[in-house]
Amino acid sequence: MLRNKRKIIAIIISIAILLAVIATIIIIIVINNSRNQSENNNIEEISLDTEKLEIDFQQPFSNEETEYVKTRTEIERAELGKYDVKIFVPEIVSEMEVATKINEEIYMLIASIVNEALNVEKYSEYNVEYTSFMNNNILSLVIRFTIKEEDNPRRIIIKTYNYDIESDRKINLLDITNEEQRNKIEESIMKKIEEENKMAEQIISQGYSAYIRDKEDEIYKIENATEFFIGNDNILYMVYAYGNQEYTDEMDLIMYKL
Repeated sequence: MLRNKRKIIAIIISIAILLAVIATIIIIIVINNSRNQSENNNIEEISLDTEKLEIDFQQPFSNEETEYVKTRTEIERAELGKYDVKIFVPEIVSEMEVATKINEEIYMLIASIVNEALNVEKYSEYNVEYTSFMNNNILSLVIRFTIKEEDNPRRIIIKTYNYDIESDRKINLLDITNEEQRNKIEESIMKKIEEENKMAEQIISQGYSAYIRDKEDEIYKIENATEFFIGNDNILYMVYAYGNQEYTDEMDLIMYKL
Protein backbone atom coordinates (compact mmCIF):
# COMPACT_ATOMS: atom_id res chain seq x y z
CA MET A 1 0.00 0.00 0.00
CA LEU A 2 2.78 2.39 0.95
CA ARG A 3 4.62 1.51 -2.26
CA ASN A 4 1.53 2.40 -4.36
CA LYS A 5 1.22 5.75 -2.60
CA ARG A 6 4.84 6.50 -3.36
CA LYS A 7 4.26 5.66 -7.03
CA ILE A 8 1.23 7.94 -7.18
CA ILE A 9 3.14 10.77 -5.50
CA ALA A 10 6.04 10.27 -7.93
CA ILE A 11 3.67 10.36 -10.89
CA ILE A 12 1.99 13.53 -9.60
CA ILE A 13 5.37 15.20 -9.05
CA SER A 14 6.48 14.16 -12.57
CA ILE A 15 3.30 15.58 -14.09
CA ALA A 16 3.71 18.82 -12.13
CA ILE A 17 7.32 19.17 -13.32
CA LEU A 18 6.28 18.47 -16.91
CA LEU A 19 3.50 21.08 -16.74
CA ALA A 20 5.93 23.61 -15.25
CA VAL A 21 8.42 22.94 -18.06
CA ILE A 22 5.68 23.35 -20.71
CA ALA A 23 4.46 26.57 -19.10
CA THR A 24 8.02 27.92 -19.03
CA ILE A 25 8.51 27.08 -22.69
CA ILE A 26 5.24 28.81 -23.63
CA ILE A 27 6.20 31.94 -21.66
CA ILE A 28 9.61 32.05 -23.35
CA ILE A 29 8.02 31.70 -26.80
CA VAL A 30 5.50 34.50 -26.10
CA ILE A 31 8.22 36.82 -24.77
CA ASN A 32 10.47 36.13 -27.77
CA ASN A 33 7.61 36.72 -30.20
CA SER A 34 6.80 40.01 -28.50
CA ARG A 35 10.45 41.06 -28.61
CA ASN A 36 10.74 40.09 -32.26
CA GLN A 37 7.59 42.00 -33.15
CA SER A 38 8.81 45.05 -31.26
CA GLU A 39 12.22 44.82 -32.91
CA ASN A 40 10.61 44.47 -36.32
CA ASN A 41 8.47 47.55 -35.68
CA ASN A 42 11.51 49.52 -34.58
CA ILE A 43 13.47 48.38 -37.60
CA GLU A 44 10.60 49.40 -39.86
CA GLU A 45 10.48 52.90 -38.37
CA ILE A 46 14.26 53.33 -38.31
CA SER A 47 14.65 52.01 -41.85
CA LEU A 48 12.91 55.08 -43.32
CA ASP A 49 15.52 57.19 -45.06
CA THR A 50 13.87 60.49 -44.13
CA GLU A 51 16.65 62.59 -45.64
CA LYS A 52 16.21 60.93 -49.04
CA LEU A 53 12.42 61.17 -48.79
CA GLU A 54 12.68 64.90 -48.09
CA ILE A 55 15.03 65.42 -51.03
CA ASP A 56 12.69 63.45 -53.30
CA PHE A 57 9.74 65.59 -52.19
CA GLN A 58 11.63 68.76 -53.12
CA GLN A 59 12.06 67.57 -56.71
CA PRO A 60 9.66 68.82 -59.43
CA PHE A 61 6.31 67.05 -59.38
CA SER A 62 5.52 64.92 -62.42
CA ASN A 63 2.02 66.22 -63.29
CA GLU A 64 1.47 62.64 -64.42
CA GLU A 65 -2.02 61.61 -65.40
CA THR A 66 -3.30 58.31 -64.04
CA GLU A 67 -6.50 56.31 -63.98
CA TYR A 68 -7.64 58.48 -61.07
CA VAL A 69 -6.16 61.93 -61.77
CA LYS A 70 -5.86 63.98 -64.95
CA THR A 71 -4.80 67.49 -65.95
CA ARG A 72 -7.93 69.62 -66.26
CA THR A 73 -6.14 72.70 -67.58
CA GLU A 74 -2.57 73.59 -68.45
CA ILE A 75 -1.60 77.27 -68.53
CA GLU A 76 1.75 78.59 -69.67
CA ARG A 77 2.05 82.34 -70.15
CA ALA A 78 4.86 84.84 -69.93
CA GLU A 79 5.18 88.57 -70.50
CA LEU A 80 8.62 90.10 -70.33
CA GLY A 81 9.05 92.14 -67.18
CA LYS A 82 5.59 91.29 -65.83
CA TYR A 83 5.01 87.61 -65.15
CA ASP A 84 5.93 84.02 -65.92
CA VAL A 85 3.17 81.53 -65.23
CA LYS A 86 3.29 77.74 -65.61
CA ILE A 87 0.34 75.96 -64.11
CA PHE A 88 -1.09 72.44 -64.20
CA VAL A 89 -4.60 72.15 -62.76
CA PRO A 90 -5.32 68.58 -61.60
CA GLU A 91 -8.71 66.93 -61.42
CA ILE A 92 -9.94 63.73 -59.80
CA VAL A 93 -11.38 61.43 -62.43
CA SER A 94 -14.81 60.97 -60.89
CA GLU A 95 -18.27 62.50 -61.21
CA MET A 96 -19.27 61.59 -57.66
CA GLU A 97 -20.42 64.36 -55.33
CA VAL A 98 -17.42 64.77 -53.02
CA ALA A 99 -14.91 64.35 -55.86
CA THR A 100 -16.73 67.07 -57.83
CA LYS A 101 -16.58 69.43 -54.84
CA ILE A 102 -12.84 68.78 -54.43
CA ASN A 103 -12.27 69.47 -58.13
CA GLU A 104 -14.12 72.78 -57.95
CA GLU A 105 -12.22 73.77 -54.82
CA ILE A 106 -8.91 73.07 -56.57
CA TYR A 107 -9.97 74.97 -59.70
CA MET A 108 -11.14 78.05 -57.78
CA LEU A 109 -8.00 78.10 -55.63
CA ILE A 110 -5.67 77.95 -58.62
CA ALA A 111 -7.79 80.43 -60.61
CA SER A 112 -7.46 82.99 -57.82
CA ILE A 113 -3.66 82.58 -57.86
CA VAL A 114 -3.53 82.97 -61.65
CA ASN A 115 -5.60 86.16 -61.49
CA GLU A 116 -3.31 87.50 -58.77
CA ALA A 117 -0.26 86.78 -60.91
CA LEU A 118 -1.70 88.52 -63.97
CA ASN A 119 -2.67 91.63 -62.02
CA VAL A 120 0.39 92.10 -59.85
CA GLU A 121 2.39 95.25 -60.62
CA LYS A 122 5.84 93.76 -60.03
CA TYR A 123 7.43 90.88 -61.92
CA SER A 124 6.22 87.54 -60.58
CA GLU A 125 6.77 83.85 -61.21
CA TYR A 126 4.00 81.39 -60.47
CA ASN A 127 4.35 77.63 -60.79
CA VAL A 128 1.69 75.06 -59.88
CA GLU A 129 2.38 71.33 -60.15
CA TYR A 130 0.90 68.14 -58.78
CA THR A 131 1.55 64.50 -58.02
CA SER A 132 -0.67 61.69 -56.78
CA PHE A 133 -0.54 58.32 -55.03
CA MET A 134 -2.96 55.42 -54.60
CA ASN A 135 -2.97 53.21 -51.48
CA ASN A 136 -5.80 50.84 -50.54
CA ASN A 137 -8.49 52.80 -52.42
CA ILE A 138 -7.25 56.08 -50.94
CA LEU A 139 -6.17 58.64 -53.52
CA SER A 140 -3.72 61.24 -52.24
CA LEU A 141 -3.39 64.33 -54.42
CA VAL A 142 -0.58 66.79 -53.60
CA ILE A 143 -0.43 70.26 -55.16
CA ARG A 144 2.56 72.58 -54.82
CA PHE A 145 2.43 76.31 -55.52
CA THR A 146 5.77 78.05 -55.94
CA ILE A 147 5.50 81.84 -55.97
CA LYS A 148 8.24 84.43 -56.40
CA GLU A 149 7.21 88.05 -56.42
CA GLU A 150 9.99 90.51 -57.14
CA ASP A 151 10.87 91.81 -53.66
CA ASN A 152 9.33 89.06 -51.54
CA PRO A 153 10.98 85.80 -50.48
CA ARG A 154 10.06 82.69 -52.43
CA ARG A 155 6.81 81.22 -51.15
CA ILE A 156 5.78 77.56 -51.28
CA ILE A 157 2.21 76.51 -50.59
CA ILE A 158 1.22 72.85 -50.24
CA LYS A 159 -2.35 71.64 -50.52
CA THR A 160 -3.29 67.98 -50.10
CA TYR A 161 -6.47 66.04 -50.74
CA ASN A 162 -7.07 62.49 -49.53
CA TYR A 163 -10.08 60.83 -51.09
CA ASP A 164 -11.63 57.38 -50.79
CA ILE A 165 -12.56 56.45 -54.34
CA GLU A 166 -14.98 53.73 -53.21
CA SER A 167 -17.01 55.56 -50.58
CA ASP A 168 -16.71 59.05 -52.14
CA ARG A 169 -15.48 60.79 -49.01
CA LYS A 170 -12.56 62.81 -47.78
CA ILE A 171 -10.13 61.00 -45.52
CA ASN A 172 -8.73 62.48 -42.31
CA LEU A 173 -5.92 61.28 -40.08
CA LEU A 174 -8.26 59.55 -37.67
CA ASP A 175 -9.39 57.31 -40.53
CA ILE A 176 -5.91 55.96 -41.25
CA THR A 177 -4.13 55.98 -37.87
CA ASN A 178 -4.75 54.51 -34.44
CA GLU A 179 -4.02 56.15 -31.10
CA GLU A 180 -0.60 54.53 -30.71
CA GLN A 181 0.45 55.69 -34.17
CA ARG A 182 -0.80 59.22 -33.53
CA ASN A 183 1.20 59.40 -30.30
CA LYS A 184 4.37 58.33 -32.13
CA ILE A 185 3.70 60.85 -34.90
CA GLU A 186 3.23 63.66 -32.38
CA GLU A 187 6.54 62.71 -30.74
CA SER A 188 8.21 62.87 -34.16
CA ILE A 189 6.66 66.28 -34.83
CA MET A 190 7.95 67.74 -31.57
CA LYS A 191 11.40 66.21 -32.13
CA LYS A 192 11.54 67.69 -35.62
CA ILE A 193 10.51 71.17 -34.40
CA GLU A 194 13.13 71.13 -31.65
CA GLU A 195 15.85 70.06 -34.10
CA GLU A 196 14.91 72.76 -36.63
CA ASN A 197 14.76 75.46 -33.95
CA LYS A 198 18.16 74.43 -32.62
CA MET A 199 19.70 74.79 -36.09
CA ALA A 200 17.86 78.09 -36.63
CA GLU A 201 19.19 79.49 -33.36
CA GLN A 202 22.75 78.58 -34.37
CA ILE A 203 22.28 80.42 -37.67
CA ILE A 204 20.84 83.47 -35.92
CA SER A 205 23.75 83.51 -33.46
CA GLN A 206 26.07 83.93 -36.45
CA GLY A 207 24.24 87.05 -37.57
CA TYR A 208 21.95 85.52 -40.21
CA SER A 209 18.17 85.28 -40.33
CA ALA A 210 16.37 81.98 -39.86
CA TYR A 211 12.82 80.74 -39.39
CA ILE A 212 11.83 79.92 -35.81
CA ARG A 213 8.94 77.54 -35.17
CA ASP A 214 6.56 78.14 -32.28
CA LYS A 215 6.36 74.67 -30.75
CA GLU A 216 3.32 75.75 -28.72
CA ASP A 217 1.39 76.51 -31.91
CA GLU A 218 -1.88 74.60 -32.24
CA ILE A 219 -0.96 73.50 -35.76
CA TYR A 220 1.37 70.87 -34.30
CA LYS A 221 -1.47 69.07 -32.52
CA ILE A 222 -2.23 66.09 -34.69
CA GLU A 223 -5.98 66.68 -34.55
CA ASN A 224 -5.38 70.04 -36.26
CA ALA A 225 -3.27 68.63 -39.09
CA THR A 226 -4.66 69.62 -42.48
CA GLU A 227 -1.91 68.81 -44.97
CA PHE A 228 -0.89 65.17 -45.19
CA PHE A 229 -0.81 62.38 -47.73
CA ILE A 230 0.03 58.71 -48.12
CA GLY A 231 2.95 58.30 -50.51
CA ASN A 232 4.71 55.30 -51.99
CA ASP A 233 5.11 52.20 -49.81
CA ASN A 234 2.25 53.34 -47.58
CA ILE A 235 4.36 56.07 -45.97
CA LEU A 236 2.42 58.86 -44.29
CA TYR A 237 3.76 62.38 -44.90
CA MET A 238 2.79 65.18 -42.52
CA VAL A 239 3.45 68.49 -44.28
CA TYR A 240 3.98 71.77 -42.44
CA ALA A 241 4.40 74.29 -45.25
CA TYR A 242 4.74 77.66 -43.52
CA GLY A 243 4.29 79.34 -46.89
CA ASN A 244 0.60 78.46 -46.61
CA GLN A 245 0.35 81.46 -44.26
CA GLU A 246 3.50 83.52 -44.84
CA TYR A 247 6.00 84.52 -47.52
CA THR A 248 8.49 81.70 -46.95
CA ASP A 249 9.55 78.42 -48.48
CA GLU A 250 10.29 76.89 -45.08
CA MET A 251 8.73 73.49 -44.63
CA ASP A 252 8.82 70.54 -42.25
CA LEU A 253 8.08 66.97 -43.29
CA ILE A 254 7.36 64.17 -40.84
CA MET A 255 7.26 60.66 -42.29
CA TYR A 256 5.75 57.57 -40.69
CA LYS A 257 5.38 54.05 -42.07
CA LEU A 258 1.76 52.98 -41.73
